[in-house]
Amino acid sequence: MEVHPAANLLPMMNDEELQGLADDIRDNGLREAIKIVVVQDKELLLDGRNRLKACEAAGVEPRFESVNGDDPLATVISANVKRRKMLTMGQRAIAVAESWPLVGGAPKRGSHKQMARQC
Repeated sequence: MEVHPAANLLPMMNDEELQGLADDIRDNGLREAIKIVVVQDKELLLDGRNRLKACEAAGVEPRFESVNGDDPLATVISANVKRRKMLTMGQRAIAVAESWPLVGGAPKRGSHKQMARQC
């Protein structure tokens, strides 16, 4: 499945973390559906790249859920940047900075603080 550009802002789990997730999904099932968004009649993976890969490794059928595509970037930031405690502050800052092209370039004057709060 093709991945939405906003989802690619964040790093994938390393092999050890991914194996831990696969083990958990094998033992307990997939607790949170993999989020997809429809853009121009095309389904794109928006949140859950690691869960999808872990499901494949665990031999568990993935479950998908469509989400509103009004603000995919906000969905990714909300679901990952604040939740994924394993991300360093630097990784979070890079993800937010790399999101600028998705919202039309660098933030306007005064909005840097707003972007930084997303970290």
